[in-house]
Amino acid sequence: MRYLTILLLAAFTVFAHDPDAGPDPGGLQYSQAGSDDWTIVLTSQNVFPLDFGANLRGCDYADGWGELLVSDYGTDSIYSVDPTTGTMEYGLPCPPEIPNVLGICLYFTSENNLLVNDWMDVMDIWRFGSTTGWQYMFGNPCPEPRGMDIDDAQTVWEIDANSHVLYHFDLSGNIIDSFALTELPSSFACGCSVFPFNGQIGIVIGGYSYADFYFYLYDGSSLEYMNSAPVPQAINSSYGISWSCDTGSFFWVYTDSAGDYNLCEFTADIQELALEQSTWGGIKSVF
Repeated sequence: MRYLTILLLAAFTVFAHDPDAGPDPGGLQYSQAGSDDWTIVLTSQNVFPLDFGANLRGCDYADGWGELLVSDYGTDSIYSVDPTTGTMEYGLPCPPEIPNVLGICLYFTSENNLLVNDWMDVMDIWRFGSTTGWQYMFGNPCPEPRGMDIDDAQTVWEIDANSHVLYHFDLSGNIIDSFALTELPSSFACGCSVFPFNGQIGIVIGGYSYADFYFYLYDGSSLEYMNSAPVPQAINSSYGISWSCDTGSFFWVYTDSAGDYNLCEFTADIQELALEQSTWGGIKSVF
């Protein structure tokens, strides 16, 4: 049984340049450097139009429910989307205290919980509980919050749009770690998702004008940059991204060259490159 309530939606004007995206970089920004240790290939599985809302941004997959939740700061709402068709089925209005919702993430306790942030006016984290409704949680430790996600230990990951600092904090807002992601292009970051990888936590970051996704590996204390990979569809802008344990794939919100919103499901083939014996010999001969 779905726990989101039906909402009648209003139409809003779509901006030529996203006001939440910061200065316009003048086109897509491409990866300038990669790692020799990892190869990453992204492959599209399904693409569906998202013909609702006004300013779709963050997303999170509801594992076990078969729903994708998508935020819209234009209508200040959270939508429930069928990830197999892209059809909007339900909507949840945000309270007036959250006028510009963007990042969202789900976690489960005795009730279903949805955390949201606000990208501009309110630097707070709010929670929606399926039985308790909307409640203030804590002040957001991230100065310019955009995409966020939550891991299996129920700790939150959130990307700062401008500084490119990745914040890791608990459900009281206490910072556990923070990492400056120097590999990201100069324009604003937007999407953030965590996923399981070899018993550790993988993290993928995207940006409004990023032509690539950037992958990292967290071992519980340190963060390793793995590599970047081109986004799996031609884009005008890139927004939220979410991992699904149900499908073993990512779901990604973006606009195409016509400015239309789309949902793309894709897989990521991530391979670590082992050093061969001949390579080791070549390295040793240098010293």
